[in-house]
Amino acid sequence: MALARLRTRPSSGGSLPWEWILGLGAVALLALVGAGLWTARSTQAACETVTAQQPFQSPTFQLAPVDPAQSVRVAVWPLAEPDASLQEALNRLPPTLKPVGPYYLLRFCSEVRTPLRLTVYIPDGLEPWTIADLWGWTGQGWSWIGGELEESQGLLRGETHVAPHYLIVTAAQVPVPAFGAIQEAGIAPDARALEVVSEVSVAGLTLGLGGRLMGDVNALPPPDPQGRSFTWLLVRNYLPGGAPNTAALPALLANPAVYQAHVQELMNIIQARNYNGVLVDYRGLTPDQQRAFLDFLSQLGRALHEQGKVLAVVAPLPLPGEQGRFLTDGYDWRQMGRLADVLYVEAPDDPTAYVPGGLVEQSLRWLIGQVNRYQLQLVGPGLAVDLDPSGARLISFDEALAHLGRLEPSGPLTLTGGVTLTLAPSTAAQDLQFLAEAGVYRYQYTDKAGQLHTVWMPTTGLLDRQLSLIQTYRLRGLTLRGLLSGGTAPGTVEALQAYRQSGQAPGLSAMEWVWRITGPDGQVVAEITRPLTDGRADWAPPGEASGPFHIALILRVGPSEKTQGETTGVVATGTPVPTPTPTRTPGPTRTPGPSPTPVV
Repeated sequence: MALARLRTRPSSGGSLPWEWILGLGAVALLALVGAGLWTARSTQAACETVTAQQPFQSPTFQLAPVDPAQSVRVAVWPLAEPDASLQEALNRLPPTLKPVGPYYLLRFCSEVRTPLRLTVYIPDGLEPWTIADLWGWTGQGWSWIGGELEESQGLLRGETHVAPHYLIVTAAQVPVPAFGAIQEAGIAPDARALEVVSEVSVAGLTLGLGGRLMGDVNALPPPDPQGRSFTWLLVRNYLPGGAPNTAALPALLANPAVYQAHVQELMNIIQARNYNGVLVDYRGLTPDQQRAFLDFLSQLGRALHEQGKVLAVVAPLPLPGEQGRFLTDGYDWRQMGRLADVLYVEAPDDPTAYVPGGLVEQSLRWLIGQVNRYQLQLVGPGLAVDLDPSGARLISFDEALAHLGRLEPSGPLTLTGGVTLTLAPSTAAQDLQFLAEAGVYRYQYTDKAGQLHTVWMPTTGLLDRQLSLIQTYRLRGLTLRGLLSGGTAPGTVEALQAYRQSGQAPGLSAMEWVWRITGPDGQVVAEITRPLTDGRADWAPPGEASGPFHIALILRVGPSEKTQGETTGVVATGTPVPTPTPTRTPGPTRTPGPSPTPVV
């Protein structure tokens, strides 16, 4: 028997897997462990033979071989406090891992020829459970074993191919994030964005038929001469914005001799260009190609490691399936995690996938149970997204803004003092909405060919969602597609710099229209703020004003401002008409009548 206690969280139903052993005897054992008596007797314990059908189990621990045809002999003891050997091993634990007792001492009395399945209760006080991991000490170093979480019962599971001497539960701490970007061929990188990234993936080579790489190796940019960033050689089986080459990848994997030659070609380029490692982004892998792909990764990783280089692999975001399963196509995340140093999680361009509890978060919760979380690099959009019937493409913030609103100059406006003028930006956008959970504005427009487009224009609110995900799940870092293009939303680079310094996500930077009107002396006479979804504003020049007035439409994003057009308003003044002097109208002329005849 070993430590036992009821869970601190309510179960969602069903019986606990080992509830038959919970009882007063196990509770009494807690006192013995606390006094160190159980540890003192550990050397006298006998090994047990365990199988998949009859695992070793105690109230807080279970061990079984994965292969149902194999058995192992093992003795397990819980430790309330580390013994001397474990304490020495804990001193070598990475600083991002905080051990949480109890600990487990394992001694195997037979050769272990099968992977082992290990399950423990998550220790009380470790919150949230999503930061819990299983690590094993092999005698040479620490090895990640697993992080599969069964929340209904507070269990943590994992598998290992190397029998550990000690098993511990750790609380993952937030690492210093690795911010990454892709440098596309022929595009000069934005200097400000380069200052904030810690790794750059150099694109320009694609997989061709026969396993040969297509592209100009000599045109690839060199690594940072000052060593400020890590440089990957990025190899793809598609062109940017295009579909995967459906013939090149099967041809590569069909013959071991072909992918062995491919490994050698990659090594030659790595050595000639002095890059730090290779980032493999081969899309469209099918389940029947999985074994050959893993063999290719194994050979490439071995060759890179022999030269002090590292291997990274890109794979699409797993999609939720039925009964808690996830669809991964031909990509075996668990095996790739054992072969590669870093795994890039290619998340969708759709910003709504990053909302709390959305598609990306669901997949990350599953992935941290398959792969060491510190190997996972989330990849997401760093630009606006334009979706039309042919697919999605990344566009700059300015291009997205061009459809949204401008003040088109059409000559001076005629103003009348005291008379209200309605100002409104011209726009091609329809159905403009702010999606608060995703941190983006969404609108539609129709192009010249009559095609309907949907545009997601990000704010730093989307970056906040992405950074919150890597912080919540303690991931290695974040790579933003399009970051080096210079077309990101205002405040993006500053937010990344602030997160690296403080560990705080940026939150939402409000986006609004500002109508700024200045007089002939350059002084602001009016500033009207309007929400982005309704830019109309009313303004009346003062009755005694003479003008002219300068009218500017400005987009304000946090502290940043961007002018979206300007014009001049002239106050109408008429020419005075003199009041005429009144002229007297002459009366009628008297007509003389006949002279009277005198009377005699």
